[in-house]
Amino acid sequence: MRATAPPLALLLLALAAPAARGQRTVINLPSADQTAEGEFFALHESSFRAWGDEPYYGTTNFLTFGISPRVEAAFTAYNLGAPIADNGALGLGYKASIPLPHLLPLPDLALTFGQMGILGLEGGGGLWTYGHLSGRLPRAGTRIAAGVSAGPSVLFGDDKAHVIASIEQPLPAHFLLVAEWFSGTHDYGELVPGVSWRHQGFVALIGYRISNAAGSETDGLVLQVGSVFRL
Repeated sequence: MRATAPPLALLLLALAAPAARGQRTVINLPSADQTAEGEFFALHESSFRAWGDEPYYGTTNFLTFGISPRVEAAFTAYNLGAPIADNGALGLGYKASIPLPHLLPLPDLALTFGQMGILGLEGGGGLWTYGHLSGRLPRAGTRIAAGVSAGPSVLFGDDKAHVIASIEQPLPAHFLLVAEWFSGTHDYGELVPGVSWRHQGFVALIGYRISNAAGSETDGLVLQVGSVFRL
């Protein structure tokens, strides 16, 4: 599937929109929250399985910079580790979010979209494009997002579109129950539930990857740690 750039008007709306603060991803799925203008956000993810016939260890690391309150630039190093993954890649792109307060009676309703140019470490490349709507349930404060994504085989292992969805449930003491899902049986086709702690720009998370393909060798633990900073 060939992904096309969103209209320039959407980016201009995002540049003018007010800010939303928080974790920049749910786990790997980009969220409606943005890096504040002039700030950086760095996150390290370790994904591993030390048991079974095919143990592995991999990392994904990303860095974002707030261009405006609603647009950020992003650099990501995907799937580095041992054994060496065939979908290791570097990505450079942006994410934008536009509030939609009058579309539906949901708090924090927003359209989030972005693109990453992907360069495979083993060769090849392409463009990952994604977009979703998100909002919060009025009483519980639960944020739900749903949308679509399409990316190159060098990253996903299968060049096609897929559904994306996530849920974030606030808990006391700055904890959240979170889960994200990519449909399909590509390399990111999985459900990942977890528990996140977010406070004053610092993020920590523990989760578990459950592949959509039963018995997949990618099932395993996910640990993340990240922080906001300024230079």
